[in-house]
Amino acid sequence: MTSQLFSNRYVMAGATFAAALGIGFVMQHGDPDPMAEATRAASVAPGAAVMQGGTGQPAARPETDAADADETAMQAPEQPVPLPEGETLSDIDFTSAAIAPRPPEEPRRLSEPPARDAEADLRQLRPATAGVDAGPRDAAPARPAPSCDVVLDARPRPNGMVRLALDAPCLPNERFTLHHNGLTFTAATDAAGKLALAAPALDASAVFIAAFAGGEGAVAQVAVPEAGVRDRVVLQWRGDAGLQLHAFEGGAQYNDAGHRWVDAPGEPEAGEDEGFVVRLGDAAVAEPMMAEVYTFPAEMPETGVSVTVEAEVTEANCARELSAQTLGVMSGEAMERHELTFFMPDCAAVGDFLVLKNLYDDLKIAAR
Repeated sequence: MTSQLFSNRYVMAGATFAAALGIGFVMQHGDPDPMAEATRAASVAPGAAVMQGGTGQPAARPETDAADADETAMQAPEQPVPLPEGETLSDIDFTSAAIAPRPPEEPRRLSEPPARDAEADLRQLRPATAGVDAGPRDAAPARPAPSCDVVLDARPRPNGMVRLALDAPCLPNERFTLHHNGLTFTAATDAAGKLALAAPALDASAVFIAAFAGGEGAVAQVAVPEAGVRDRVVLQWRGDAGLQLHAFEGGAQYNDAGHRWVDAPGEPEAGEDEGFVVRLGDAAVAEPMMAEVYTFPAEMPETGVSVTVEAEVTEANCARELSAQTLGVMSGEAMERHELTFFMPDCAAVGDFLVLKNLYDDLKIAAR
């Protein structure tokens, strides 16, 4: 291993995710019939019957005209009042008198029935399912419980990128790991159990897997034809390692237009002849797994591109051993995965960078 210090960078080479019825009855029974009362009064009115003393025979009837006879016949009682024993009626005159109208009486109502629970009565009439309480009639139907299925949707985007939308309604603010062809990183759902992000496809028939710690998860597959015409280099690691992926296109130097890294990533939907860098993962979750991916056209200009891995020396990683992986796709073929393990300088070197170059030939891409 050869070490060289330039611009505070140590260069290393070859180092080794119902209702109640209110009827209101008007009770009219029990009131006397006025016609029947009038008839009974006429039959016993004074002078209506003249008894011939001692003879037992009725006196001679005075002469009456036919009209009077008819009117009398109409008003006569249907049944005469029985005579006292041993007496006879004579000289009977039938009279009639007009009956004054009776003042109307207030209708009498029955007393109010005792209050009843109409709902309870209805429940007794309603057929109930055996073993199930029918419940109040006006109770709102129970809403079905929301689905707790985890759904992952994947849609292709330009330059071999994929838009991923995760929906896990019962897993809000939950950490999960996304897997794709060896690429692994962690993220977290929002308060509604959702998350949308963009990730590069490492295969034209891309399969993405979202996995939660409790065993829940979802799988999405999408065709990404453009993935076959893009090359990618991946660097991934755990924790706060301070790692960075740098690409230099067309012979660019640090901070030149062709220098691609997380602070100058380029545009994922830019032209086909430009490269870009995306950082994946949420560093705020517990035990984060992070990744950076550099994408570039499979056919680069003659000047080509070179890729390096850098590790900034920080208070979190100084004097510690770091681990990382490199993988990718070159000309449609998966690159060999490499495990990197290296020891960071002591804390007196905070702010400096360890530069790993020429880890293997696939990370230094020659012009084609």
